[in-house]
Amino acid sequence: MEEIKVTFDTITPIWTGDAYGDCKDIKAQSILGALRFWFEIYCKSCGIKTDSGNNEKFDYKAFKKKIDNNIKDPYELSVFQENPLKNNSLSLPAKIFGCTGWKSRLSIKDLSGKPIKIAKKDIDFKYLYNHMKTQTKSSYFWSNKLFFKDKDEVQVFENISFKLLCESIYLEDLKKFFKFYEDRIVMAGGKNSFGFGFIKFKTNLDLKDVKPPDASRCLFQVKKINIVKTQKKILGFNFKHYQRLMEPNKKFRHKNFGKMSNSSKIYYSLKNKNSDSIFIFTFDEAGNSKFLIQKYSKFPKRR
Repeated sequence: MEEIKVTFDTITPIWTGDAYGDCKDIKAQSILGALRFWFEIYCKSCGIKTDSGNNEKFDYKAFKKKIDNNIKDPYELSVFQENPLKNNSLSLPAKIFGCTGWKSRLSIKDLSGKPIKIAKKDIDFKYLYNHMKTQTKSSYFWSNKLFFKDKDEVQVFENISFKLLCESIYLEDLKKFFKFYEDRIVMAGGKNSFGFGFIKFKTNLDLKDVKPPDASRCLFQVKKINIVKTQKKILGFNFKHYQRLMEPNKKFRHKNFGKMSNSSKIYYSLKNKNSDSIFIFTFDEAGNSKFLIQKYSKFPKRR
């Protein structure tokens, strides 16, 4: 086993909820889920085979027979014996992160993070909405119900760190993965629509000479947007909901921002009170990410 020290360097804090919708601690399954999701995106970007539906299954009985050397073809036997874990029929994400019949080759230990409180009184719910004649209460109503759950504050976490244990044969694959995201912003945890979980991956790996496969297509883009300073925080929900209401075409409003049971392609980060900028994240396998950023990165000045 190899041990990799990983940090989720938080641009905005991370929320991972429990069965009651509270963020009392950090969930290891949420961290592994984020790593798997972005590993899939890495593979798709670089043309590496994936099962996007996560429907892969593994016949362990057949695999066990191969382990017992019950392979008649000499060449197949030699290839398999050289690396039995890597030379199976699964896609690379399933080999590393597991699927039905095949356990994950990764585990997490020493998971920790800094808990902080996000207070409702510190949020500016009016910015963007005081420019509109209608829907001025939408941001407060939905944020209060869905994020704060009618409470005065919510706990989230900053700078999550852990040790990632992996099978030695997959170390080079993970190095390429972390190299691919070395200078990229991604998201982790839940409540991304409210602007939480914008992060960067940091590791103790020496990635100087690592070269991941060339990205054949760009599935997502992130852009920093400068807006006016404010004495309070602004939820990413404010920016997203404002742009959604400003989209005149219902077809594109649903396509880009999602509707019931569909995820959005566009996310805005939380704006901290000491910053004059936010990040807009667009995700689109059709390759329209740059266009979406240009279209939805305009905001009115504060009145």
